[in-house]
Amino acid sequence: MNAKLILVFLVVTGACSGQSDKAKELYNLGVKQNQVGKLDDASILFTQALAEEPWYADAFYQRGMSYYGIKQIDSAISDFKQAIELKVKSVNAYTTLIQIYRNQNDMAKALEVTEMILKQLPDNALGAYYTRGQIYEEIGDYTKALKAYRSAERIAFREMPKFAERLEKRIAAVLSKTKSR
Repeated sequence: MNAKLILVFLVVTGACSGQSDKAKELYNLGVKQNQVGKLDDASILFTQALAEEPWYADAFYQRGMSYYGIKQIDSAISDFKQAIELKVKSVNAYTTLIQIYRNQNDMAKALEVTEMILKQLPDNALGAYYTRGQIYEEIGDYTKALKAYRSAERIAFREMPKFAERLEKRIAAVLSKTKSR
């Protein structure tokens, strides 16, 4: 029993203490490769970083971006989900997942991710509601689109008044679509 507790302690403290120097170095090299478009090389470097530090959320996210760029969509989705699991506040992983699902025309999964944002990242509710509105509008469910846009609008009035004006126009456009049906 004590050996298990020590092992758990070592794993947890290792995960919480940050990344090893080697993992950081590999990660930074991978980021540079991503920036210059050498996505295959970058994905290899991120995989090596993850071999050093299996809980390196940013490496999962960056490798997901590499995979996404080289059209390995299933691998990208897996890495973005892993990044979210390890680092719940990784809003970029959520938004990239939404983009992938929308590109695949899998609006149900895209909507699930917006729901995850609303639950996990309430500070990003404005973007989540706006994106939900866009998705519902794309699938022709204007009633739900309006509801989502109005939720976004309520937040925008407090946080981003200029964006609230844009939302008013979007809501008016959706209302005209519902009336023309």
